[in-house]
Amino acid sequence: MRFATAAWMLGAVLVGRGFVLADDPPAPPPVPAAPAGPVEDREHRKRAEAIATEILKVHPHSAVDLFTDPAILDIAGAPRAATLILRAAVVRAQRIEANSLDAAIKLTERLNELTESLGYRTDNGPLYDRAIAFGKLAVLVHTGLRGKISSMDQWLELLTAVRKDGPGDPLTATESIAVLATLVVTGARYGFDVKAWGYLADELDVFAKGKTGDPEAKRLAVWVDLERGIQLAHTDAEASKVHLLRALPLVASGSILDERVDRMIGRYNIGLTAALEAGVALTVDYRAPPFSCRWGWLVTRVPAGTGWTAVNATEGDQQMSTLSRVREGRDKTTIRLAAFSWAKLADGTAKRGPVTDNAEALIAAAYPGRLAQVATVTKESKSLSGRFSKSFGVSQGYEIRGQKVDGTSIRLRDWYLKSTNPAKWTFVLQLDQEGVFRDDDPELRTILDGLRETGATK
Repeated sequence: MRFATAAWMLGAVLVGRGFVLADDPPAPPPVPAAPAGPVEDREHRKRAEAIATEILKVHPHSAVDLFTDPAILDIAGAPRAATLILRAAVVRAQRIEANSLDAAIKLTERLNELTESLGYRTDNGPLYDRAIAFGKLAVLVHTGLRGKISSMDQWLELLTAVRKDGPGDPLTATESIAVLATLVVTGARYGFDVKAWGYLADELDVFAKGKTGDPEAKRLAVWVDLERGIQLAHTDAEASKVHLLRALPLVASGSILDERVDRMIGRYNIGLTAALEAGVALTVDYRAPPFSCRWGWLVTRVPAGTGWTAVNATEGDQQMSTLSRVREGRDKTTIRLAAFSWAKLADGTAKRGPVTDNAEALIAAAYPGRLAQVATVTKESKSLSGRFSKSFGVSQGYEIRGQKVDGTSIRLRDWYLKSTNPAKWTFVLQLDQEGVFRDDDPELRTILDGLRETGATK
């Protein structure tokens, strides 16, 4: 009996407790996590995606057309959407500049306006901070490509801000390489100091030696090595040699040098000049496309991208082609090329009698005027005879060295080259060097050695 009573009481307690549980208020539903930043309007997002897509396709005109003032205001309230545009502008900066400078300038203005609008928001936070950092970096990259370079410290500060972990998707390794590539281009064009090149080398080395070993990073690391060698060439020749000797053969191998990109060819040639002037023994050659005189009798090879300019002109009845190069703080070199018919005298009038080589008469007529260009003569020679180049086995000429009236060092050399063509011409090459010039100028040697008559096989 006691057992039955106890069992009944226990059941009553359990049932009663069940009723109590049933009467308790239901548990509240889980609270959703707060969004990481403002809720972004779908239409604003679509508009930002459209602009970013055009930028990534390198259609700057189309991007600018979509990037209207209302779009800027709308997207400024959507930091993730804004970041889409800004990071696309960072990654594609070089190609946009190459595609259309006018559109690139307009796009930079839009990027700056969007970045400023993001900064005016009162509901800011980590997502806005990331977007603003991308915006400042995009503006810096685009203006830097046009020569308006801020300090390297600002580049580093913004790169750090967009690469650090946190909301807003940091710059990826691939995108980092794109930014570093832009730094390489900017530094090559406008002269970063050696410290900056050291930073770029260290950064690219990280990517090149990483687990994925990005090939673009490896390629850029070689270019940075080359640039450091060029930068050091006139301050630390021995340190420069190390970089140039390592980088130039790799660049010349073809896997790194893009023959379609003039800037790359120019930097390679300038690096080769620095190496040869420093006495580095290399088996690689200049990238030197043919240069033809306008009148078509002579052709040579000129190292591309090294500052040589060509002008074709007519002086009286004489057609002349001129190659010149000015290196600020160093030297000025001018080469003049002309042709004289054997059928004429030195004054241009027709000869009487047999048509023969007129080099001696041309030298006699020209020499006094050339001598008068030198105020103080330190060396004078009329014995520039013998082989001139592979194509010209016979030449005559003279050399005058000294100073101009203002004390500038000057060296004048003229060669008179006998044509092998039945038309019978004497080719005259006048070479002027002023300033701190080198007797053995590798670029000049390439031009002179390559001189030949059009159609000559040698």
